[in-house]
Amino acid sequence: MKKVKLKAKSKNNVFSIACGIIAGLVVVLLIVLGVKIFGKKPKKMTPKIFTYELDEKGNVCITGLSDWGRDSALIVIPESIDGHEVVEIADNAFESNTTITNVTLPESIKKIGNRSFYNCVKITEIELPSNLISIGAECFYGSGIKEITIPKSTITIGLNALNGFDTVYYYSDYITGSPWGASNAKLITD
Repeated sequence: MKKVKLKAKSKNNVFSIACGIIAGLVVVLLIVLGVKIFGKKPKKMTPKIFTYELDEKGNVCITGLSDWGRDSALIVIPESIDGHEVVEIADNAFESNTTITNVTLPESIKKIGNRSFYNCVKITEIELPSNLISIGAECFYGSGIKEITIPKSTITIGLNALNGFDTVYYYSDYITGSPWGASNAKLITD
């Protein structure tokens, strides 16, 4: 009798093992097919450093730093955000931020608003993008920047935008909006 019971247990064990293997294969198959049927792998989440608005053309205007970026010393503004070109920095966007030490602007920026970097005392240098058209009033007033070169494309510089700078290099006789507040502006004639 013991042999009969062992055979019965053996049949149950074989059946259980077979069911387990089949169930495992079904699960693996569903996972593989599920990825193919239901879409791509999940997107990697990256924190948003900037707050921004879209203009009527769908371009980005940076309005400031998000909670994720609030304590950043190095600010690198990208050419685009969520597929939209970054073309402007809003009025007061980074005003009185005492954490920022370095800012990198993309070539896509065409306008820097009024008081955008006002009283950002730890910023000591910045390179303006070659396509920049307008610099707002008091834009860099009270910053730690002492010398700057205004790109050839710039047409408008607001009142006191460069107040406190030791030297400002500029290209065009057509720049409007002086006095800029720079103590020593030098025309570049190349």
